[in-house]
Parts: sequence; structure tokens; C-alpha cells
Amino acid sequence: MGIVKGVTTVVYGPQGCGKTTHAEALAEFLGCARVIDGLQFSGASLTPGALHLTSVTPAEMSPEVFARARVLSFGQVMTLQALTCGGAGALSMSAEKPWRKPPPPPPPERSS
Repeated sequence: MGIVKGVTTVVYGPQGCGKTTHAEALAEFLGCARVIDGLQFSGASLTPGALHLTSVTPAEMSPEVFARARVLSFGQVMTLQALTCGGAGALSMSAEKPWRKPPPPPPPERSS
């Protein structure tokens, strides 16, 4: 089982589900060259090869979107990732998240 890379992809889900948080990892996993977030769109505004993130449901999308892009829910992408990467790929919910910057070091302790 595998993912066809570089296909224009729309990932939808409710606000706050993690689409933006995981945008870079989603794009890498799906083979998309660019991320376009929060777009309210019709099929005509899709960028070829890009990952489009939206809270628009499939029922609200124009039929042209389905003709020009792969449409997946955020949950479907997470499931595909777990199946193809054994749950340890770029979107793994483990403590290591290589696409995020590490937190800054704690301030040095002051000597009294």
C-alpha cells in the first residue's frame, strides 16, 4: 500500500483538529510541494501539487474540487500514515516531532 506523491490534495477537518499543526509533516507524507491553509475555495482556485487545508466539508465543496484533487479527511490521513509507516512516521503522535522546533533551553540558575 502506498500514497501517490505530488497529487493536489485537500485535507479537511474541523477547526482545531491539528491540520495546521501538522501541515509540514502532512505535505511531506503526501508528497505536496506547498501548503495552502484556511482556504475557502472552488475547484478553480486549487494549486496543482499543493496541499490545501480547510474546514469546508465535502458537502460544501464544488464537484470540480473532486475532479481536480484527492480529498481526504484529517482522520483518513492519520490512518493512512499509521498503516503505511507502522504508526512511527512523520505524523506519529510520539514525543518526537522533528518538524517542530525544540523548546528554548531553560534560563540559567542564578547563584545566591
